Amino acid sequence: MWNNDLLGLLYNVVKENAPSIIKNGIPAVIKDNIPNPYASDATLPDVVQKVEVLQEWASLVKIIFNELKHPLGFIILGLILIFVLHIPTKIVLISVFAQIISTFVLLWMKIVQFKAIRAIDWKSNPYAYRELLVKKEYYEFRQSLFSLIISVGVTGLLFLLCSEEIAGFMFPVVSWIQLDSSSLWYIVLGVGLFSLLSFIPKVIRYKWINSISESSDFAEIDREYEVIKQKLSILVLLPISILFLMVLLILPIPYYFPLWFGSVYTLVFIGIIINLRKLKKVIFLKNTIDPNQVKRQINLYSDEQIVLPIFGIMKNRSTASSSFWVGKSNNPENTLLLTNIRFLFVQVPVTWGDLVVGDSDYVADNLLFNRGAIREKWIEIINGKSMEQIIPFAITDILYSDVKTIKFLQMGMKIETIQWDTCTYMFMDKEYSDPFKQVLQFYFKEKLVE
Repeated sequence: MWNNDLLGLLYNVVKENAPSIIKNGIPAVIKDNIPNPYASDATLPDVVQKVEVLQEWASLVKIIFNELKHPLGFIILGLILIFVLHIPTKIVLISVFAQIISTFVLLWMKIVQFKAIRAIDWKSNPYAYRELLVKKEYYEFRQSLFSLIISVGVTGLLFLLCSEEIAGFMFPVVSWIQLDSSSLWYIVLGVGLFSLLSFIPKVIRYKWINSISESSDFAEIDREYEVIKQKLSILVLLPISILFLMVLLILPIPYYFPLWFGSVYTLVFIGIIINLRKLKKVIFLKNTIDPNQVKRQINLYSDEQIVLPIFGIMKNRSTASSSFWVGKSNNPENTLLLTNIRFLFVQVPVTWGDLVVGDSDYVADNLLFNRGAIREKWIEIINGKSMEQIIPFAITDILYSDVKTIKFLQMGMKIETIQWDTCTYMFMDKEYSDPFKQVLQFYFKEKLVE
């Protein structure tokens, strides 16, 4: 079955791209088939889907071109073990055959996983992100279960069918250890227990991820996923730390060594627990913004009109503050409204808003990958409304009359006010460059520096 899937997959890839390969070459094909995550209409869910599909594809290609070389390597290694190291033939044949079968079965499983993830309908399925997480974990769980069965099964089979050969080979090598035939079964039991213990966290991980609530809210699902990862880090670290400390206590070493390591592990666990508590308390604002982020009083002008909106902006040297994985950006504005009176910097409320979680500053992520969602949210809750209704989404503003000089940048601007304050804002999409320059030329004339 696996080879039919593999050949069919390769055939379809070549068939779909052959005309483009002939006409434009391979680089053009790569460009055409790998979507641009920085596109102006990109959204975070779209980027996640594209990244996951590309990762699965890269993993599959790696397996195809790397793992399929292993069977030949296993055969060569088997010959060396038999004829050079004189390891019993029966042991080598069972081991090599098991490795070859394992390689092909895991390859087939990876193909099935790739096809399942690629088949997720992101456009019409509101629970697509949850489906992605669950499916990916399900297929990873299947592969881990198969590896466990192979590991324990082959070890047991070897000792069942080749116990005399193994004993005859091992006893002279480890003659300094008092072993008998029954001791071999303790080795089998040890291998089985070790494999089972390493498999248990994967079972729990799959159970937890499969229990993620069905929701169309990308941010909420991602938060649940982050919480699960933090819980799993405790689950994995706890037995390792306990075992390590037990070994230190048994060894004839000064007491302050285990005491020091115990203190470090305790601090790590406390940090993870604080992370969990803060992640669980994160509140995602849906159609509003945090009023504490507003930098100054935003006045309303009766004759004000929007001249040009620019979706996807970010202040240069934007700062953020966070502790224990959760924090906020100090400059959450993501849209610039050029009116007939001022620059109005607005935060259109999109996924994660102004949050900083772990190493991710979502203000920056929204600028890079989520500008399509900024446009969609603007149309949904702001577009067509009066300035009085838009003001509640404003973070700060700069009146044109307060500008001393303004420098046009190809993808942004640098402003110096009459109060000697300076700020620089950048945007990502070239489509704004020419109209933005024309608006600046109209309102600033001699104040504009190009």
